[in-house]
Amino acid sequence: MSSLVDDDEDGFAPPELKVVVIGISGVGKTSICVRYVHGEFQEFISPTIGASFLQKVVRIQNYPLCLQIWDTAGQERFRAMTPLYYRNSKAAIIVFDASNDQSFHKAKRCVQDLRKHVPGDIVLSLCANKIDVLGRLTPTRMDEHLADAFEFARANEMVFFTTSAKDNVGIHDMFQDVARRLLKKYLVERENQIMQMRNRKNSESNPFFRERADSFARVKLNAVPESKGSCC
Repeated sequence: MSSLVDDDEDGFAPPELKVVVIGISGVGKTSICVRYVHGEFQEFISPTIGASFLQKVVRIQNYPLCLQIWDTAGQERFRAMTPLYYRNSKAAIIVFDASNDQSFHKAKRCVQDLRKHVPGDIVLSLCANKIDVLGRLTPTRMDEHLADAFEFARANEMVFFTTSAKDNVGIHDMFQDVARRLLKKYLVERENQIMQMRNRKNSESNPFFRERADSFARVKLNAVPESKGSCC
């Protein structure tokens, strides 16, 4: 195992990783966030204005991660503000109502808008919430009902989840998966940074490197023409 992941858990400062939760109004974004962070569910919640912020520290393989969860407003009048909350996001969860086909089509538009404002390697999840409403469907009929969403997630390199904030189904697993993928990505990036720093340090301590640097300095010095005195 690399030196990066050999740090003991006490010496590993938890990175703060921003996760945005997006989707149209009424799909249960706030309920998902509150259920995950506080373990609570409220039947009636006022629509989010702008965005709300929650935070939770989780441990993945003994590494602490601080998830900064941004619950964005889904109402159309706040759509112009949403890209502001995408900034510096490391992960995004796109939520739609499993019982509302129109919300899925609008979720696809959310993905398109998101792609315009975030790096291509952002961690993405697609969430079909409110599956409790579809409780009367057999597992086979459920899969058929959500087949288009599953295919859309696959085609866009997203992990697909079915959840119920009301019944507390799938919420923990979804955020744990997001956290695992974020940790993997964070460790790779941190390892690359360490390797770059080591390579730079080794180069600067290398006698050949110093000789080249000194030679380059002499060439620059010799390239400067000597000033000649002029008669008054």
